Amino acid sequence: MSNNDFGINKTRNSGKNIQTRFYLNFTVFTTGKSFFDKMPTKSLVLTVARHGETDANKEGRLQGQMDTFLNEFGMRQAKAAGKALKDVTFHQAYTSDLERANKTCQIIVDENKSPAITSEQIIQDELIKERNFGEFENKLVSERQAMVKAANPNSENMNFFDFTPKTGESRETVRKRAREFLTTVVAKNVELDAESPSVLMVSHGGLIRELYVVIFDELRCDFPTATKPGDHERIINTSWSRFILEICMDTLDIKTIRCEVLGNSDHLNGLE
Repeated sequence: MSNNDFGINKTRNSGKNIQTRFYLNFTVFTTGKSFFDKMPTKSLVLTVARHGETDANKEGRLQGQMDTFLNEFGMRQAKAAGKALKDVTFHQAYTSDLERANKTCQIIVDENKSPAITSEQIIQDELIKERNFGEFENKLVSERQAMVKAANPNSENMNFFDFTPKTGESRETVRKRAREFLTTVVAKNVELDAESPSVLMVSHGGLIRELYVVIFDELRCDFPTATKPGDHERIINTSWSRFILEICMDTLDIKTIRCEVLGNSDHLNGLE
């Protein structure tokens, strides 16, 4: 990834880009501070949640881009997540075009006490669709692990998520989708008429895992206090996280990002 993926040169037209670079160089020369540091910023709140349980989840099957539905327990998980987030006013909500994520998002929005949007206004975006697992889809996780081991007999510590199945997506491809969604779709919501626009994103374990690589590794977001190693990789059904993004109003670049909540699943306590 280039140094400009999140930088100032991502302005939206070339004339503006040339002008911005001129002021950037002049300001650094005269004050020692970049023009980017002086640009106005605005905060945006992003809540990320995984969909509720499906029968395939319960059976330990890889769903990938198969269009599966929430089971009865998954519906209750989504409702519990909605109650946990009921006091958060969402100004925009996004979900993948797969039913399990879309239904979860609808339930969360419908539980909101002071909604700025309705469930009919949820936007479906293929960028946050689950990873395509190719030949592994609808197979048990144990079957996938056996197939990966058979394909890599000399690798003792193979990370199964790193293996790209036939006709499936690589982690890097999914990460690119997650990065694009964060830096273009989410960031643009800072232009909404709200002091700190609040955005809900409901997606899938594989996509969220790659989104967290972008957030924590590429954008160098710090983990919340008391976070244990590997907590960001434990993405259970309807767990949710909250991030505060500081976004440059001129370029829509993400200047800083902070994680307030990571993988909260308290709403599932006692749910059977």
